[in-house]
Amino acid sequence: MRNVKWLLVPRKGNCVSKIKTGSKKRSTVVVVTRCFVRQPDQTFLLLKRSTSDRYNAGKWECPGGKLEPGENVIESLRQKVWKETSLLLRLSLPLICTGGSAVNGGSVINSTYIVLFGIGYNIKSGPVGLSAEHDQYAWLNYSQMLDHDLATETRQAAIFLCDRLRE
Repeated sequence: MRNVKWLLVPRKGNCVSKIKTGSKKRSTVVVVTRCFVRQPDQTFLLLKRSTSDRYNAGKWECPGGKLEPGENVIESLRQKVWKETSLLLRLSLPLICTGGSAVNGGSVINSTYIVLFGIGYNIKSGPVGLSAEHDQYAWLNYSQMLDHDLATETRQAAIFLCDRLRE
């Protein structure tokens, strides 16, 4: 285990409680939850980040946000999707994990960045309400989704998702 740089230690209720590292200095890990919100017609919701946003400006992504210490992963997905879209979800598992890269800017520079993607189904009819960090949304099928300028982690998860749903 000497080569292990970081390890997430899950706690009851799908929470992330602490990080162990192979050295005395602890690494910072940023965990983000995002959700592929799926409609019965097999389309998925993507949000376009505002062009004035400092992170992934103009890129398309799934709704979500940072997991706070001790926060339940499933509840985080539901709450962050609600906050960014005004949609209520019924979630299905398992989660897709992407990332592991170092953050190269902002307040968490040099932190390891991990994204957990869930799949959810919209259970509330009504329009999508966007948060201030996004300026557009679209319901897209697989090929349309991959034709958009996606954030790196969203593209990785979308490719994985598409491969698994076709099996």
